[in-house]
Amino acid sequence: MNLRSVDLNLLVAFDALLQHRHVTRAGKSIGLSQSAMSNALSRLRGMFDDQLLVRAGPNMDPTPRAMELHGPIRQALAQIDDSLNQESSFIPSTVHQTVRLAISEDEAVLFLPRLQTRLSAVAPGIDLSVRGLANSSPVDLLTNGECDIAMGRLNPSMPTPPYIRRQDLLTQRFACMARRGHPAFDGPLSIEKYLAFPHIQVTPMGRATSIVDDKLAQLGLERRIAVSVSLSMVAPFLLAGTDLIANLPERLAASVAPMLDVEVRELPIEIDPLVTSLGWHKRNDDDEGHRWFRNLICELNS
Repeated sequence: MNLRSVDLNLLVAFDALLQHRHVTRAGKSIGLSQSAMSNALSRLRGMFDDQLLVRAGPNMDPTPRAMELHGPIRQALAQIDDSLNQESSFIPSTVHQTVRLAISEDEAVLFLPRLQTRLSAVAPGIDLSVRGLANSSPVDLLTNGECDIAMGRLNPSMPTPPYIRRQDLLTQRFACMARRGHPAFDGPLSIEKYLAFPHIQVTPMGRATSIVDDKLAQLGLERRIAVSVSLSMVAPFLLAGTDLIANLPERLAASVAPMLDVEVRELPIEIDPLVTSLGWHKRNDDDEGHRWFRNLICELNS
């Protein structure tokens, strides 16, 4: 017998018939009318090529074939019922799995230590496999199944496909950094002083220009690019002993400034805030472990 040809509802009817040994009572126990239950018994007899139940006064007696079948079928139905009704099997403290996280460089520096500290405390069996987003599209990585979660700044000029879920985590502005005692920081930082000194251009994710340069171009302005780097964390280390100016997201700038003895100021031009987002594929919407990990990231960024 090919299982694909079997109506599994008939097995539920079979179990009820063997328990009650009465068509009407068996039907009531599973919400079927007497005629529907009689039809189910007829189909069962044809399926198993056996009478299964034979009349014996007001009740019915099972045949040897029916008795042979009842135990395994009842056990299988019980296992299916347990699987469908079991409580959550995801317990963070006991689970063992690897989460593949794609994350932008500056978010990795700021966020991963906090994430790892929390995981060590509440879910020590969860391992992280982390990759950067410098040369990869988070949408592509999620679509191709190369990562489970992406965290970074999605390109606002590219629409997010409907199968990619997105949750914004935080917004921040660009900040201006220079060595302590830099002449541009003597008093308020005007656009004139800002443009009078050489700059470090940070162009992550393979961009030809930075957001800062795009904004300056809109204003008909231009800065001198003395150094161009694709890694955000390199820029602050180039400031000591020079008159270079760098622009970084304000959270990263505030984090590294005390270590490098540099100053941080507001940018003298208005630039749209940077939005850090969490992204995942819709196929993981209802996965309990995935949902728990997403909620943990949101909690740590609140």
